[in-house]
Amino acid sequence: MKRASRGQRRPSPVVPATVRLRGIWINTARYSEVVRAFLDRYPGAIVRMDGRELTSGPDEWCVNRKIKSLRDFSMTDGGRVVLSFHDDPADLFAPEDQIDLVEELARRQLLRFKILPVKQ
Repeated sequence: MKRASRGQRRPSPVVPATVRLRGIWINTARYSEVVRAFLDRYPGAIVRMDGRELTSGPDEWCVNRKIKSLRDFSMTDGGRVVLSFHDDPADLFAPEDQIDLVEELARRQLLRFKILPVKQ
């Protein structure tokens, strides 16, 4: 993809319907906004930070400084992971079924993403 010059918007990647996805790698500097968007979509989600399940509301922990200090983060809904990273928030990952939300956040310029296709 060509780089957009200053002032130009870069088109967000569009996923062809024929591509089978494995997952989505998310690149952002606005971790708290991305996490809050996922929390809005999954209000009953269970959040774990460095192995501990959180019982407090996101106003207490959902800030970039806190998220960037973590080694492990996961958000699960109904037993399935919807957002996670291990080692570093730069490795933020969402499963393939989250593509609609990820594309919406890319259109709002909160993140960029890369599709990790199934190896054939």
